[in-house]
Amino acid sequence: MNRYPLIKFALFFIIGIIFSKYFSFSIPVLFILSAVTISLSILLAWLKKFNLSVILVYFIIFVAGLTYSEVRNLRSVSYPFEDPKINNSLLFGEITDIDLMQNDRISFKVRTDSLFANKEYYSSELILLTRVFDKNLSRTFEKLKIGNKVILKGTLQKGRETRNPGEFNYQKYLESEGINGLFNIYRKSDLKIVDDQSNFFPQFIFELRKGIDEKLSRFHNKETYGLLRGLLLADRKLIDYETREEFINSGVVHVLAVSGLHVGYIMLIFLILFNRTNIILRISLTIIGLLFFLLLTNSPASVFRASVMSITGLSVFLLNREYNGINALSIAAFIILLINPNDLFTPGFQLSFSAVAAILILMPRFSKRIEKLKLKKYYKQILLFASVSIAAQIGTLPFTLFYFGKLSVIAIFANIIVIPLIGLILPLGIVSLILGSFIPWFGFIYGAANNMLVTLLFNFVGLFSNIPLAFLDVINFSIYDGILFYIVIGFILSKTFYGFRLSIKFIVILLLIINYFLYSKFDDKSIIKENLLTLIYIDVDQGDAFLINFPNGKTALIDAGNATKYFDTGKHIIHPLLKQLKIDKIDYAFISHLDADHYLGIHYLIENGIIDTVYKPVTDLSVRKEKEFLNFLTEQRTVYRYYHQNILSIGNTSLYFLSDTTDYVSKRFDSNNKSGVIKLIHGDNSFLFTGDAEIPSERYLVNKFGKFLDSDVLKLGHHGSKTSSSERFLDFVAPEVGIISAGIENRFNHPSDIILQRLEQMDINYKRTDKSGAIIIQSDGENYKFIDWRNFDTFTLSN
Repeated sequence: MNRYPLIKFALFFIIGIIFSKYFSFSIPVLFILSAVTISLSILLAWLKKFNLSVILVYFIIFVAGLTYSEVRNLRSVSYPFEDPKINNSLLFGEITDIDLMQNDRISFKVRTDSLFANKEYYSSELILLTRVFDKNLSRTFEKLKIGNKVILKGTLQKGRETRNPGEFNYQKYLESEGINGLFNIYRKSDLKIVDDQSNFFPQFIFELRKGIDEKLSRFHNKETYGLLRGLLLADRKLIDYETREEFINSGVVHVLAVSGLHVGYIMLIFLILFNRTNIILRISLTIIGLLFFLLLTNSPASVFRASVMSITGLSVFLLNREYNGINALSIAAFIILLINPNDLFTPGFQLSFSAVAAILILMPRFSKRIEKLKLKKYYKQILLFASVSIAAQIGTLPFTLFYFGKLSVIAIFANIIVIPLIGLILPLGIVSLILGSFIPWFGFIYGAANNMLVTLLFNFVGLFSNIPLAFLDVINFSIYDGILFYIVIGFILSKTFYGFRLSIKFIVILLLIINYFLYSKFDDKSIIKENLLTLIYIDVDQGDAFLINFPNGKTALIDAGNATKYFDTGKHIIHPLLKQLKIDKIDYAFISHLDADHYLGIHYLIENGIIDTVYKPVTDLSVRKEKEFLNFLTEQRTVYRYYHQNILSIGNTSLYFLSDTTDYVSKRFDSNNKSGVIKLIHGDNSFLFTGDAEIPSERYLVNKFGKFLDSDVLKLGHHGSKTSSSERFLDFVAPEVGIISAGIENRFNHPSDIILQRLEQMDINYKRTDKSGAIIIQSDGENYKFIDWRNFDTFTLSN
C-alpha cells in the first residue's frame, strides 16, 4: 500500500461519506472534533510520534469526508409540496440545461423564480425537470436556449417513488441529481419564452451537442444513430428498452455507457491530430481536447473517471514520472466526490470505479499466469483480452446483481466479440461525423458501413441473450451479500491463500463458495409464502391490476393496467414485479373488460410468453378494439375463454365467475357493466373483484346472487366512482375492507368523496393505492392480514 498513498486518503474520505449517509451527526460537533484532531496531530508530529500522527491524519480525512458530506446534504433537495401532483400550475423561471430532442418530448431543467400552485404563490428556488409532450416539437426545440426566461403552465408533480415491491425510486434519483420534482406540459403553446437571452458557454456546448446529434441522425439509420448518440454524447434515451435488456442479459451493457474505451479513442484521435507539434504542445492540446469531450458528454462519472486517469497519465509522461493507475483512480474518485459526495451511491460511479479497480488489481496476476503458459503469442493475446473482461466482471459483479438482478453466464464470450465491434463502430462514427461535416457524401458512405456493423452487433447481442441459460435471474441480492463477496475475493487474493498448496486451495475455494451461499441467504426475504394465498393490489396509477398467488403455487392476474407510447404498465410495472417475486408464468389472466386502463398492459406480457390462458367478456365484433384484441390473441396463439357463471378451482381455493357475458341481460350492458365480476373464496376468507361494474351491473348481481356476494374484502368498482358502490350493493357485500385502485390526483377525481363518505358511514375500512402504493393481503384460510411490504423491499436503489 506504500506505493499507493492516495488510495488511503480516498478510502478514508469515502468511509466518512458512508458514515454520513447512514448515521446522523451534529455539524458543530464535527468541526470541534476536526479542530481537536488536527491540533493533536500537529502536537504528535512535533513530538516526533509519527505513527500516532499518521493515524490521526487518516482520522482527520475520515472526519473531513463525514463533515463535507453533512454540509453538502444541508443543501440537499426534496419535493417541497404536500400534494404529489398539482394540476394547472404556473411557473416563472430560467432554463438551466436542455436535453437532446426525443421523438415525443422535449426535456429541460428550469430554476424557478416563482411558482403558482394550489391557488398559492411560492417564491422559493427549485430545480424542476420540465417535459413537453406534444406533436411537431422541432420548431419549439430550436427556439429554446439555456438562460431563457420562461413562463410555463402545466402539472407539477413528484417523481414516481417505490409504489410496488422492488420498484425503482425515480424521485430519489431526481433528488440525487439535484432536481426537486417534475413539471409536465401537454401543449407546446403553454411554454412561453419571455426573455430570449442565453448563457454563452453552456449554450455553446449545447449547440455543439445539437449539431453533432443532427449529423449522427442524418448519416445513420435509427439503430446506429441511437447507439452513437449514447457512445459519443452519453445520451442513451433512443436505445429502446428491448435492446438494453438484450445487452444486460448478454453481460455487455457496460459498452453502452461512455467510459474508458471511448475516452481512449478520443485521446488517440487528438494525439494523431496534433502529431506534428512538439511533445509539450501535443499533450497540452490533447488534455484540453479531453476536457472539452468531458463537457460535451455532460460529465458522467465514467467519463470523468477515464478523463482524469488519462490526463494524469499524460501529465506524468510529460513530467517523466512513473504512472500509477491506482493513484490516478484515487484522484478521480476524490475529485468527483468533492463535486458531489452523493455520486458515491450512484450506479454509474460504482460500476465504473469497481471495474477499473478490479482490472488494475487483478490483471498483473492474470498476466503473470498467462505468460507462463506454453502457448503461441496470438493465443496469449486472446487470453489477456478475455482476462480484462473477467477482471471487470469480478469487480462489478455485486453491483450488477444488485441493480440489474441478472448474472450473465456468457458475458466473457460475448465481450470477446462485442468489445472489438464497438472498437470499430466508435471510430467509424467519429470519422463519418468529421468527414461528413465537410463532404456529406463521405458521411453517408461511412455511415452505411457503420449501419452494417451495428446490425451485426445487435444480431450478436440478440443471439447471445436468447441462448438458453445465457443469464440467471438473481433476486434478493443485498449490500451484505456484496460485502461478503468482496471479503471472499480479498481472502483469495491474500498472501495467506497464496501460500497454500494447490489441493488445499481447491478445498478452501469450495468451502468459501458453500459458506458464501449459506450466509448470503440469511437476509433473504420473500413476500410470497408457501401454502398461503397472497393477493397484491398493484399500483398501476389510474387503472386496475391484481396479482394472485395461490397456496399451490399457481398464479393469476386480474387486469393489467394501461399502456401508452409513454409508459407501458405491463412492461415497466407488472413484469419487473413478477421477476422480483420469482414468478415466470401467469397461469390465468382475467380481463374484466376492454377499457384501456384494464387490459392494454396485458399485450406485453402475452407477447413475451408470460400468460397461459386469458378469460375475458364475450367479444362484440361491432367494437373495433374488441375485434383487434381477439385477433391479437389469435395471432399470439393464446388460449382464451369467455366468462360464464361457473367455478374455477385452484388448489384449495375457488373462483366464482358471477358474470355471464354471453347471456341476454349482459349483452345489453355497456362496457363497464359487462365487467367480469369474480369472487375468490379461500376457506373462511373471501374477496370480491368488480372491475368497472356500475349500478346497473350491481343491481343485476344483487338480484341474482343476494347474500352470496358477502365478502371480507371488496375491490370497489370503477376506481371508487360515484357510479358504482351503491348502498344496496354494499349492504349485500358487507365488506370489512374496501380496496380502491386509483391514480394519484387523477383527472377523473377518483375516488369520489360521496363514496368515501358512504364507506365511512357504513363503517367500512378502506385502503387506496394512490395513497399507499401496492396493497398486499395474505390469507391462511381462517384469517387474512395486510402485509407491510416495504419492510420486505431489499431491492430499492441506494442513491
